[in-house]
Amino acid sequence: MSDINITINNIWHDLQNPERASLADLAETINHSYAMRDAVLLSTVDDTLDRDTFARIVKDPHGTKDEMDSRLTRAYHHPDSIPRIRVQRIADGLAEEGTRRHLAHPLASAAYLHWVLGDYQIAVDLANTALQIDEDTSLAAIVVSAICHGIGWGR
Repeated sequence: MSDINITINNIWHDLQNPERASLADLAETINHSYAMRDAVLLSTVDDTLDRDTFARIVKDPHGTKDEMDSRLTRAYHHPDSIPRIRVQRIADGLAEEGTRRHLAHPLASAAYLHWVLGDYQIAVDLANTALQIDEDTSLAAIVVSAICHGIGWGR
């Protein structure tokens, strides 16, 4: 089995069990792969995403863009479908690991998830910390911009 398949399996398992997950491994992985970051965020807000789709998103982010957009749009317009406890656990774990390890992308991901939850001040604080670490962290800039423009999840 290739390293990417092992990584996908490990991350998928962690996402299914966030209370027992190795969020240190998750943080490190998403800090080095935008495709993994995006698959993790989508899987976190859409708990109907299956392992095979998750793997396809990681392996072919451009080829799965339409499916990602469709799923995120559906989750955005149906905020009551968000698994809030799961999102909170993963967001808090990524924030903790990102802060401890000084990693911009886990912090930006945590900011995004807090934006999803409506925790705007926490989201802005995490996004700004990510931008202090790496000013080119586009996800963090997007979160700050959305909140500054009054755009909330599902509104």
